[in-house]
Amino acid sequence: MFPPHYPISSEDAQQQMDDLLKLCATNLTERASQGILQHAFERDQDVEHIMTALASPLKGRIVVTGGARVGKTAVIHEVAYRLHTENCPESLKGSLLWGLSARSILRAFGIRDWQEKLGLLLQLWIKRPDVILYVDALPSTLMAGATAEDPFDMAQVLLGQLQSSDNRILAEGRTSAVAGFLDAYPEYKHILLEERVPEPKVEQSKRIISQFADAILASQQVQVDELAIHTAIDLTRRFSLNESLPGKAIDLIEETVALHAEQIGHDSRVQAGEVIDRFGDKTGLPRMLLTDDEPYNEQIVRTYFSERVLGQDQAVEVIVQALSLLRTRLNNPKRPMGVFLFIGPTGVGKTELARALSRYLFASDELIVRFNMADYTQDWHTSIPVSYTH
Repeated sequence: MFPPHYPISSEDAQQQMDDLLKLCATNLTERASQGILQHAFERDQDVEHIMTALASPLKGRIVVTGGARVGKTAVIHEVAYRLHTENCPESLKGSLLWGLSARSILRAFGIRDWQEKLGLLLQLWIKRPDVILYVDALPSTLMAGATAEDPFDMAQVLLGQLQSSDNRILAEGRTSAVAGFLDAYPEYKHILLEERVPEPKVEQSKRIISQFADAILASQQVQVDELAIHTAIDLTRRFSLNESLPGKAIDLIEETVALHAEQIGHDSRVQAGEVIDRFGDKTGLPRMLLTDDEPYNEQIVRTYFSERVLGQDQAVEVIVQALSLLRTRLNNPKRPMGVFLFIGPTGVGKTELARALSRYLFASDELIVRFNMADYTQDWHTSIPVSYTH
């Protein structure tokens, strides 16, 4: 059921909308004026594309997509800075960018009242062409607010308003999530123009992160060594494969700087070793794989496994060679670090070899997750029970 329409007088429409926005949204243009949003370094082309599309009377509805930590939010924050300084197309001057999300709407209005309050907000929005709504994590509006009694979700409410107005909107989401969202609501394909933020090349990422490090120096008086930047990029490229540059390296540097400032204080320098230590603590990976400074002797490694798994020289050699490839970085970084299939009768050492590998890499065999496939021989063993909560 669609939210009811309300008679709205022109004299209080602006105040009503401002009150609703303050409850469920953030004025990003105002935050830009305070200098507390992040800048998007080396992203001028992406920002220009979005500004031009927003200003176009034929477009004006943009969804920014890209991989995790690729810089989508930073680009949108840069749009807010451009609006604040009026470094934008003429038709966008004086515009305000308000950011909201499915979570912020439910938190502000509650599961019972969100349809009514959001419906009113969107009706008031028609009278406010100066307001650009930014929907963070657009795919999360799918099924948001829906219940067993009322399956109507936020995506449908927003869709209905966009189909009946010309207001500008800016949305964001990961590429794969947005693709799934558009499959669920194909009507959005005719409304939203996709602007993809690509992962920058390594050299461009290094320039972005260097500028970020300069900003840290200016604000926190902590200098990030150039080798520390290179190390953060190298480690995250090799091991953090589910995220993108530059964000994943920036996150690692931010965490290292925070620990450094807490332990040593400001007016100091973050070194590469601290980045390695932080990444090791965060991932559990051994320093042997993270830095060439850590000694590695293939014969000692072979002896380590041979003493723990007797009489399995061929299997031990496979493990040792895989570790050596990781050490020398000859492995494919887009594939798992190691996939092994140990075959043999009970008691020959298959499980013990897996435990020995875990102990060597992580100093513990508690990180092994063991599935006994004999427990999954029937179809019903793998069926997923479905329950509904009212």
